[in-house]
Amino acid sequence: MGIRRVYNTRVDWWIAALLFVFPVGLLGWIAIVDPRTRMIIVPAAGFYALLMFVLAYPIRYTLDDRELLVQAGWLIRLHIPLHSIVEAKLSSNPLSSPALSLRRISIQYRKNRRNRSVRISPPDRLAFMRDLADRDEGLHLRGEHLIRR
Repeated sequence: MGIRRVYNTRVDWWIAALLFVFPVGLLGWIAIVDPRTRMIIVPAAGFYALLMFVLAYPIRYTLDDRELLVQAGWLIRLHIPLHSIVEAKLSSNPLSSPALSLRRISIQYRKNRRNRSVRISPPDRLAFMRDLADRDEGLHLRGEHLIRR
């Protein structure tokens, strides 16, 4: 293929609300109800909002002919060589991962002779898996399951 492709994370509104809107809104409400807490609550809300921004914006997945790059915020970058991917399958596993949706792909890969996994949530899961299969001739898509032969 030769072309690098960037996929942004799919966003479930309720996960975004749970992680961002609800905590900051709750802290803001506490500061309004009890003005004595403003000296602590306002900086805490600002710190939390900044932390979530640094850890969760942007969340994207970049595919090129050699690797999958999973980026979560400004700090987390996971480089997965395509040849190390063993399988990928649709998932809704709620374990922590660089994804803002439960409509996920679970990707199993090998690193340092150990099995690893990551869950990602591109907007169109099957299109992402087709793109992955097109980039590595050892990966084959069978229905909703990508496996290495």
